[in-house]
Amino acid sequence: NLFLKDRFGASQLVEFENPTQGLNSCQTRLIYDLNVGSDIKSESEVILDTFFVQTNEGPRVFDVRGQTLSPGESLDPSPTFEIVVDLAEVTDNQIFALVTANNDANIPCNPGRDTITFTTGLVPPPNVPTRSPTPIPTISPAPTPDPESNACALTAFVQCDVTNQAGFLECENIVRPSSTQCVSGGNPSELEFVYEGGDCSSSTTTQPTFTCTGNADLEEVWITISSANNNLLFNRVATRGSFIDLRGVDTYMDVTIYDVDNGRRGDLELQRMNITSTCVPASDLRLLATFGSLKLIEFTSDSVNAAFANVEIEYAVQLEAGSTLPANILFGVQNITVPGGSTLLPLTLTAGQNPIGPRDTLQFVEKTTFTIDLINGPIPPTTLYSLFVEGRNVNGAFSCNSTATDLNITITDGTGVSPCIN
Repeated sequence: NLFLKDRFGASQLVEFENPTQGLNSCQTRLIYDLNVGSDIKSESEVILDTFFVQTNEGPRVFDVRGQTLSPGESLDPSPTFEIVVDLAEVTDNQIFALVTANNDANIPCNPGRDTITFTTGLVPPPNVPTRSPTPIPTISPAPTPDPESNACALTAFVQCDVTNQAGFLECENIVRPSSTQCVSGGNPSELEFVYEGGDCSSSTTTQPTFTCTGNADLEEVWITISSANNNLLFNRVATRGSFIDLRGVDTYMDVTIYDVDNGRRGDLELQRMNITSTCVPASDLRLLATFGSLKLIEFTSDSVNAAFANVEIEYAVQLEAGSTLPANILFGVQNITVPGGSTLLPLTLTAGQNPIGPRDTLQFVEKTTFTIDLINGPIPPTTLYSLFVEGRNVNGAFSCNSTATDLNITITDGTGVSPCIN
């Protein structure tokens, strides 16, 4: 009594052959041949950059970077790969391929994409015969789903935010500081420091009224900051590199830094400072000036002036309102393109969000974060961020349209960063 998929310890029977029944197997090997070609209408050679394939088993990346194709030419030999399919399980298979390339002027070409879907497998009969159940009444088969009313459409989003700069600026209007020192008179509406750690002797400020005692150089500290009018500006844990955004500033600030004990303020005082916070030259509220363990990185008076722009890019997809059925998002692929090359990365679906209904949004786990030095840093290269998403409605009959949203972040001249969303 041998049946396919019987287990014998660590082994499993997946195939048998005999003169009566011939060859029987519950597995088959599928070979995929991937054709990559340049459009015959292309005006120049294309230089391949990345080739990404997503399957049910996960992503695959093929090394094609630098290979050149003339108009109408295909990659030879074409990439191939194999997948073993379990025929005893009904499986919906989907293969998604994405290729990026540049022309001979190093300008990115439109990415090439292709998707195929098919079903494999058949549930085998039970190993032990059973009595035939009482037949159920027959009913008329359901009508074939109407593609116009059952198909679904997706809209992908590349969402960019600047997490500092007082929340006033977005990726579309990041600018270099118009002034590196707060000298507009009065009090700033906002100051932002970063906790770097250090003792008083490391201070670079020339503020004559600045006082400082102690050394705060722990990775995690508790910082309490109050204003001259006893406004509590900050009172919580900060780690090295944390940003400290202060509103309600007046003529000066008292800063006390403690150790941390089980997530609460400890009893050990590490550093105490008094910082004048009026926007006059003598206060030396200068970007990148250090006050003990703190460094000034932003001030807002007449305008926002920041030493850095902290950029955060998130990836999401929404099922369009016209879709009548919920949809399962199968996968997303992030493509980051800079002059000279692209990087393709599969994104992780947020657990528990599938399926999504019309107007619902699914957020991918990964984020892209980076910092632009607006004072001393080099001009970052023009960067193109793309998101490719594939899905299928819940009845499994129709694939959702995958779309891409592109985001360019670039410094267009020597005075400002001007990202644009395409």
